[in-house]
This record gives sequence, C-alpha cells and structure tokens, in this order.
Amino acid sequence: MTSKQFFEIIKPMVIDDMQRSQILASLTAAQAYKESGSGNSKLSSKDNNIFGMKGTYNGQSVTYNTKEYVNGKYITVKAVFRKYP
Repeated sequence: MTSKQFFEIIKPMVIDDMQRSQILASLTAAQAYKESGSGNSKLSSKDNNIFGMKGTYNGQSVTYNTKEYVNGKYITVKAVFRKYP
C-alpha cells in the first residue's frame, strides 16, 4: 500500500476520532503511519492493529517478535498483540 492510499483509508477515522477526543487528526495519522509501516506491517495488514497495541481484543491476539528497551539496550522478545476483526 502506498502512503497516499494509507492516509485515504484512515482519514475519515482519524477525523471522527478528533471530534471525540480533541487529539489532532494529523497526530493520530502520523502515529498510525509510523507504527504500521504505512499500513504495510504484518500486524497492520493481517491483524488490523495499526498502533501496535499489545494484549488481547475480545479474546483475540497474535504473537510477534518485537524489540524492547531493557536495562539500557534493545532486546528481541515475543509479545502478544491485539488482533482486530
């Protein structure tokens, strides 16, 4: 997916969210873009999790390797992320 396609898809959602949360749509869109690799990460494209939210959603989750900053350095760990319908 191109950057333009990604922003076209999320545009109505981030505008709607801005009206409820008062968080600028541009900030939400930028964070989603960064976290999801412009919608191209496996977590985003396969599991509909564009913000990299950890945990479960309605009992649904997936496990991926991720980098975490622990004791002053990055290490690779397995983490459970929310899987959305």
